[in-house]
Amino acid sequence: PIDCVEINAGLIQLCQVDYRDFQADLFGRPELTVHWGDGRHFLARTRNEYDLILMCGLDSFAAGPGGASAAVENYLYTTEAVEAMLARLSDHGVLAVTRRLFDPPRESLRFVATLAQAFERRGLADCSGSLSVLEGPLSGSGVSWAMMMAKPSGFDDSERLRIQTWAAEQGHRLLFGSSAGTANLFDRLVRASPPERSAFLADYPLN
Repeated sequence: PIDCVEINAGLIQLCQVDYRDFQADLFGRPELTVHWGDGRHFLARTRNEYDLILMCGLDSFAAGPGGASAAVENYLYTTEAVEAMLARLSDHGVLAVTRRLFDPPRESLRFVATLAQAFERRGLADCSGSLSVLEGPLSGSGVSWAMMMAKPSGFDDSERLRIQTWAAEQGHRLLFGSSAGTANLFDRLVRASPPERSAFLADYPLN
């Protein structure tokens, strides 16, 4: 079974009615249940466990030019929200989140820091074996995205190889997840000790 949680009732209407045929009745699949509501509220109510929890490009940038993103927090990306998601994963489940990748990285790097803090709260100070970060190719609008994957039970060598092979075939770049390390900001952040990570974030120019 698949649970789809969407806070925008208008979008559900578009998918179920207006663009039903265009999407091959995606929301009408028998194994899928659509829930109108907030993601964190849904996680607080459900007792289901999931092999995959996916949040893909949820942010709206309509208010970006006015600086709204600098003043308003999205509570789907807090440490507490991540902890709630990790708690609802199955034994070998994966949390996958897509956010915009700027240069230098901001939203994606911040979320990786949040993942690291959530793992630290769960007693895992070194989360390098449980994280993987991919950069997707540029979209038609010139926007690049980062896919951040977290697996509490850890990615084994065969899974790392599958991710690297798939990324190469699809034209994606591995930003974190290679056993050899990638020598970039993501690598520095994830492989740092908790005190080093705190110092890294305190000195980062886009904090």
